[in-house]
Amino acid sequence: DLQRTLENSRACAAARPTRVREGVLWVWGESSPDAALESALVELNLPEELADPEMEGLASCSDWAHRDIPYGWEVAMENVTDPAHVAVSHHNIVSNRYEDPCPIEIKWVRKPTNKGGFKYEVKSHRNRPLKKVEEDSMTTMDFKPPSQMHIRTAYPNGTSLTLLINFVPIKPGWSRLVGSTMIVTNKKGEKPPGFAIYSAPLPRWLLHLLAPAFLHQDQVFLHFQQSILQREMLKTGNDWMKSYWMPCEADKGTVTLRRWLDKNDGIAWHPACPTDLAALPNKQLLFDTYKSHTEQCTTCKSALKRIAFIQASFKYSAIILASAGLSAMSWPMLGGGALLGLGAGVTGKLKGMFYEVPFHHQDNN
Repeated sequence: DLQRTLENSRACAAARPTRVREGVLWVWGESSPDAALESALVELNLPEELADPEMEGLASCSDWAHRDIPYGWEVAMENVTDPAHVAVSHHNIVSNRYEDPCPIEIKWVRKPTNKGGFKYEVKSHRNRPLKKVEEDSMTTMDFKPPSQMHIRTAYPNGTSLTLLINFVPIKPGWSRLVGSTMIVTNKKGEKPPGFAIYSAPLPRWLLHLLAPAFLHQDQVFLHFQQSILQREMLKTGNDWMKSYWMPCEADKGTVTLRRWLDKNDGIAWHPACPTDLAALPNKQLLFDTYKSHTEQCTTCKSALKRIAFIQASFKYSAIILASAGLSAMSWPMLGGGALLGLGAGVTGKLKGMFYEVPFHHQDNN
């Protein structure tokens, strides 16, 4: 009977409280008898604009996306607490590495606490004339424990754009990024500038396909950084304070995050988890998009099948039409075959992006 089954020592599955908000499934971290009550008393870590009735119709999130990334939670959060890396790492997408590096001022909005995280305002003192979108804009970086960072840029016309970033630890040296962008328009319907491609009304699969163009720009840095740091700590016994040298004000967020981790003990991995963070033997494996995303995403798997079918149709149609054109010495048929071949090439490039999106900084100039 049921009671006998429940009393069996092998019956160890447990139900955890869940909620669905803004297209995301939120799961409470444990299943004690009071879990349902405790979870109901906790507000979800969502921007206040999404819960404000006055912002209805003005604030909205783009499609959420997920991806496994080859660096751990600590390094992932370090990266998004560091405003200075954007100018160099994300050249030709949201910055220019030749013009944008500059002194950065950090001003606390919410000082660090164990449960509340911290929030700070970022002010860049440009060494060049400000672009129109930069004039009077304000950026804040808001760490919400245990796994969120909200990076918000507000503009004078009342619009704003917020990157909603969640890093979930999945194993030592790896984490899962679950992210979206929140757009706040003003009452005139004007949208904020910046990251337009990721908030555009594009098919979901195409937004997923374009994401590595941004993420892969600092993927190699971060993967090797965690390996070098662990090797240094094992070799010398130095902790992060002695292994890193962070003398600039722009480093304040990273230093604060590391101190927050020291106070809160970081991630308690199961003793059976391998903790070796040695870098992958082949750097190209870092750009694998099939295992990190496509095979886990029903939208992208379906799109890959359709594109593979379209590519094959273009390819074989091009061969047939070109062959017929050669036999008949027909220029229109040969031209049609060439166009179909071009279509096969374009769809082949798209198909390849579901498997791999390489990036090399020396080619991005």
